[in-house]
Amino acid sequence: MKNSSTKLLVIIIFLICGISSKLTAQWEPCNNGLYGGKITALAVNGNNIFAGTWGHGIFQSTDYGNNWTPLTPINTGISTYWYVTSFVISGNNIFAVISGFGIFLSIDNGKNWIEKDKGLMGYPIETLSKSGNDIYACTEYGLYLSTDYGENWIPKNNGLTDYYGNIFSVSSIAINGNFIFAATDSNGIFLSSDKGDNWSAINTGLTSFVIKSLALDGSNIFAATSDGIFLSTNNGNAWHPKDTNIIATSLSISGNNIFAATSDGIFLSIDNGNNWIPRNNGLNNLDIRTLLISGNNIFAGTWGGGIYLSTNEGDNWTTINKGLTNASIWSFSNSGNNIFAGTWGAGVFLTTDNGDNWTPKNSGLTNLNILALSVSGNNIFAGTYGDGIFQSTDNGNNWTAKNTGLTNLNVLALSVSGNNIFAGTNGDGIFLSTNNGNSWIPMNSGLTNLRIHSIASDSDNIFAGTLGGGIFLSTNNANSWSQKNTGLNSFYVLSLTICGGNIFAGTQSNAYYLNGGIYLSTDYGNSWKYNDLGIYDIYSMANSGNNIFATTADGIFLSTNYGKDWIRKNSGITYNNVVSLNISGNQVFAGTDGGGMFRTKLSEITDVRDKVQIFENLFFPNPATDFLIINSENTIGHNISIYDMLGNKLISATAESPETRINIEPLPIGVYLIRIGEQTKMFIKE
Repeated sequence: MKNSSTKLLVIIIFLICGISSKLTAQWEPCNNGLYGGKITALAVNGNNIFAGTWGHGIFQSTDYGNNWTPLTPINTGISTYWYVTSFVISGNNIFAVISGFGIFLSIDNGKNWIEKDKGLMGYPIETLSKSGNDIYACTEYGLYLSTDYGENWIPKNNGLTDYYGNIFSVSSIAINGNFIFAATDSNGIFLSSDKGDNWSAINTGLTSFVIKSLALDGSNIFAATSDGIFLSTNNGNAWHPKDTNIIATSLSISGNNIFAATSDGIFLSIDNGNNWIPRNNGLNNLDIRTLLISGNNIFAGTWGGGIYLSTNEGDNWTTINKGLTNASIWSFSNSGNNIFAGTWGAGVFLTTDNGDNWTPKNSGLTNLNILALSVSGNNIFAGTYGDGIFQSTDNGNNWTAKNTGLTNLNVLALSVSGNNIFAGTNGDGIFLSTNNGNSWIPMNSGLTNLRIHSIASDSDNIFAGTLGGGIFLSTNNANSWSQKNTGLNSFYVLSLTICGGNIFAGTQSNAYYLNGGIYLSTDYGNSWKYNDLGIYDIYSMANSGNNIFATTADGIFLSTNYGKDWIRKNSGITYNNVVSLNISGNQVFAGTDGGGMFRTKLSEITDVRDKVQIFENLFFPNPATDFLIINSENTIGHNISIYDMLGNKLISATAESPETRINIEPLPIGVYLIRIGEQTKMFIKE
């Protein structure tokens, strides 16, 4: 395993640190206190709890969720970019489904992973289930069985087909003795009494054949459908509706308790589904994607808000996110020395020390999906997707809804110009407040597209970027708008920024608008010229002087000459899907969609001169157990720092000779970053 892990290490170091020979600055993670993330799978094995995330691999806790550490990217066989959708545990075997890649097996509590999907034909896998030593894989092309711990997979689809022989997509199964029940995505429920060799439909009484989840409680079978929850008491021969208002994504049973996970929180029934009671006290994020019951502990994985724990049957919930560094950061705003970050699912965070530490600031927020932030004097405004706009007058300690006159509560953009506050909504256009958000009025005259994704303004001009209608300009404080699309080939405008007389528009690529990317106008939007960064979705842009930054799913790009040339600036970023940017003084912050936050110094990242020394064979061994040896004359006089994956500095030293020994024996086993001068590398402590 050491040889394979060393090879993987070399590959990752090349990708992270060797992209450009002209990089003069390194990004570093800055996530201490900024916890949360999209949790799509949970599993327990003894004292170990595993959390699968959407886009950032697997995290592990050995203390019931009090602390989490990433199992990726090194020495596992699983990339941090992988999307984990399901776990199943059989003895010491932990199976994980990685969306788009297949099934992986670990026999050492997640330290190493081996691909185990021979015979699955590359089919997309939805979930895994087990019965004894049998492992079942639910795929978009039927059900597969492995009796040898994933070495081989056999199709079990006789009867899981339509008249023409097309195999149904199986979303989940439930097993009760010799009976296996299969839920399909659009064809109802099927029953097998012979380990899946043969199947027959059992849909009598179902009003929807879209089945999300199945759960067994003795002779009772519960089905979560797109028409609500149904119950069968006779092996599926007949189904009866129990609640047509609860649209659950998953069902879990513990004793007499039946829990339903929905996008509106968690519901509990203690009387066989006859009545359902919401159990959301303490749940600040109600979009529940997965549930795990382990003894008296119930773990809930949310979409963006991380993990919650209840120890009293769902009566109360508390967050257990320390170390979950896969938050999705979609917005920023600065107020003096205070920097606010808005996340999807975890709310607003504040740092007062340039990102060294972050504190959640969510009191009064009824929605934690923060897509826009803006500051006007002492007022901080947060735009949410679903609950409109909130205002704080005390640095985020308390928030109050400010939606009078706002007819659409899905807020995508906020912008302040003097005493005017503009809000862009997804469907009802632009609203203006002139009284600190106490009331809002629509300002849509001339707007032919009311899906406003971005707003930028200077003293006299307000530009609005829409989803599908291109760019609009107002020169009279939003009283009227005119379309400005000449030369624009993509009408989905995700971001806008103004730099002097230059207006940059970041657009989206899709099947209709293949020329997504950046467009530049030097005549206030009368004409646009394609800026040859490449065909990317440009999620956000920011500028400081002549420096223009743009974020994409492939990381960050910088132009120092008004967009004529672009340089990739990703060194040190371990998750390239960057969706937001912020410049505060000499600090640049980059927010990712599922990989947390990174920062660097503006003065360094904008210096594109080739002043980096080439450090060959910086240090050895890697992996290491007790010492790292820095072995290069080029390092003499340079500072040496070792960080954990949260960005906390653990060791500091100076290279005083061609061979410097760094004692790492006190460090726990794990993955670390070592910075030597301006070079950052990754290593494993074994």
